[in-house]
Amino acid sequence: DGLPISTYLPDAPYGIGASLPTAFYNLNSPGLDQVAVRKAIAIAVDYPTIIANAMTNQSATFDQVPRSLMNPTPGEQAMYDHDAVADLQWAGNDIEGANALLDEAGIVDTDGDGIREIDGQNLSYRALCPNGWSDWQAAIEIVAAAGENIGIDITSEFPEWGVYQTVFTDAAVNDYDIFMV
Repeated sequence: DGLPISTYLPDAPYGIGASLPTAFYNLNSPGLDQVAVRKAIAIAVDYPTIIANAMTNQSATFDQVPRSLMNPTPGEQAMYDHDAVADLQWAGNDIEGANALLDEAGIVDTDGDGIREIDGQNLSYRALCPNGWSDWQAAIEIVAAAGENIGIDITSEFPEWGVYQTVFTDAAVNDYDIFMV
């Protein structure tokens, strides 16, 4: 188009998202040790909004490349059987499905405060990423919104790097429940 910026990739996104930030769960946190809770959060997250806003459309959508451990390049995508893992993948923003999954697992709000409980304890989590990493911060806020939509309290926090890096380098640190790496 005669513009001063160009790319060798013919279609958006004009980059290869071979390594994207990933949310990890502290399995010592009450409730996060249960598959239903982790999966409900995962399927409730609005990934298209993360891709559009936090990643400024520089990541392939789930329709373009279903998520897996393989990066979105044709060579790696050809290395596994997409059909064999189709039932393990989701596109996100499935609030109804997430709520149904939690209900079926018996993880419900018994005291009417809007927060689901397990063994009488509210599902309330601290999620973090480094302060100043605006794309990750936006993504964590979207994860927190997903929690709110399914009755799980997720509070986002943005500590400085010196605090943040201890979360995933010291196995004894249990101050946080969800974090990005």
